[in-house]
Amino acid sequence: DGETVSIGNIGDSGHTQIKTVDITADDGITLSGAIYTADSGAQGNVILRDKVIIDGTVIIDTDDSLSNDGDITFTDSIEGSSQGAGSLTIEGGTGTITLTAIGATTGIGNLSINTQNTGTANLTIKNIGSGTVDAATVVGAATVNIGNTSSGVLDFDGTIYKTNGNFTVTAAAGTATDTHIKFSGTDPIISTSGNSTDSSNVTLQGGEVLLTDGTLTINTNTNNAATNGGDITIEKAVFGTSDEAIVLDAHASGNGTISIGQIGHATATSSEIASLKATAEGGITLNGNISLSHNPGADGVTFVDAVTIADGKTITITTDTGHATADGIVKFSSTISGVETSGNTGTAESLVIDSGTGNVTITGNIGATATTAIESLTINSTNSATKDGDITLSGNIGATAGNGTITTGALGTVTIGNTATDALTLGGTVYNTNAATYEAKTNADSISLAGTSPTFTSSDDAITFTGGRVKLTDGTFTVNSNSGPITIGDIKGTGADNVTLNAGTADSTDATVTVGAIGAGNKIAIVSITGNDGVTLNGSITTEDASNAAVTVASGSGTITLGTDITIDTN
Repeated sequence: DGETVSIGNIGDSGHTQIKTVDITADDGITLSGAIYTADSGAQGNVILRDKVIIDGTVIIDTDDSLSNDGDITFTDSIEGSSQGAGSLTIEGGTGTITLTAIGATTGIGNLSINTQNTGTANLTIKNIGSGTVDAATVVGAATVNIGNTSSGVLDFDGTIYKTNGNFTVTAAAGTATDTHIKFSGTDPIISTSGNSTDSSNVTLQGGEVLLTDGTLTINTNTNNAATNGGDITIEKAVFGTSDEAIVLDAHASGNGTISIGQIGHATATSSEIASLKATAEGGITLNGNISLSHNPGADGVTFVDAVTIADGKTITITTDTGHATADGIVKFSSTISGVETSGNTGTAESLVIDSGTGNVTITGNIGATATTAIESLTINSTNSATKDGDITLSGNIGATAGNGTITTGALGTVTIGNTATDALTLGGTVYNTNAATYEAKTNADSISLAGTSPTFTSSDDAITFTGGRVKLTDGTFTVNSNSGPITIGDIKGTGADNVTLNAGTADSTDATVTVGAIGAGNKIAIVSITGNDGVTLNGSITTEDASNAAVTVASGSGTITLGTDITIDTN
């Protein structure tokens, strides 16, 4: 027979009976009860010198609330007697806890380490489970709960943390630059199991997070085996040390959500986060700014699913990193929303994107309902030769119902592009904003309206297209400013397109239209310009040679001003 030790309860929960525990068994130590040690003027240590097998509700507690809490030392592995068997609670107080891999071959049940507020020691946590994120390998534990609001530094220096229950890490808050949660292992993975109803969540809370080596992956649906992923919550900031990456996957279907705080330091020089990719069908909430390092990864900042800007927040995403050849991309593959809380009829959620040479893509609608409208949207608005990344908005801003009811998607200002933007593509059909400026470099067709009959509407605010020529793709290009000024450069059609520019009711000053040349290539059919406080034509108007071709310019009580020699040609 092998050399084994099986032990039940040792000591008492009042920490009065047993001083130290030291167990050796070459073929394994089976624990099935609670171990309590006492401080009798010196530390009441627990040392387990060989493989530990958990077989029951196991508690190891050297935290006696006196001055010398005992150390707890595991020198070999920690395994379950069978997969998911028993539970392990470790409470070391101020004493040092030395852990080894947990559940590498046979997982245990629930795991709790220093969750009591007197557990203030630093912790180093080795692997929990084994394998990779997308393989049904060994699940190391069920529910895992590590740390508390008084904890020291919690250092995860393993590579895999795999559970089939919630994975919760709680650290002391400290200051904004403290990093009480640390991942020092190479390419660490946290992997929890999904479920059809109540999936396993991952929560990092209390303290800031530091990454030191490679990519942190958090996946709450191991091997995509279920219809749902669990929620992922990172409460505080995440910092890097050498171009680390973050991949958060709460599953592409189901109700799993992601909520993140600040990512990276404020500048590229100090950020050291190379990329962020987040997937969560249940939605992604942004609570802090995001900044990439000087060496951005291919994902840049990528959100696969719908994004919500947290209540009252202005989120700034900076991927303009000063990289020698390429800045990071910014990609929203779904919608962007603000938050209207109960009784709050205003909105204060804004988004600022500074991508430099990196391209910006927003696929979904922005502020599609009155309760999801944002305040302001700013994308690469600073004029600079190094901010020439393409900008593509494939969806709408706001919405217009079939009965004509308008929902304004951005209640503040919209400022998109600058004098260096290579290409600005607007692929939606509705852009309902207040003041809005759309800009690209002075070049033929650098502003492209790719949607069918796009309509731009403001509520008595300016709408401006500047820099590049506006190229239409399909239908009627309509601008309704409702007594605000409309300013547009040149406009070009692609095939029997129409142009309607209507500044609305005169207010003695602002219901004006200023426009450049219209109709290069003879692809515009009908032009209608109404500026009841005045119209300024800075270029000729040419339509296609068609029976319905027409040009109407109405200035109401204002005047028509010719900024240059003008030709109007409908033949």
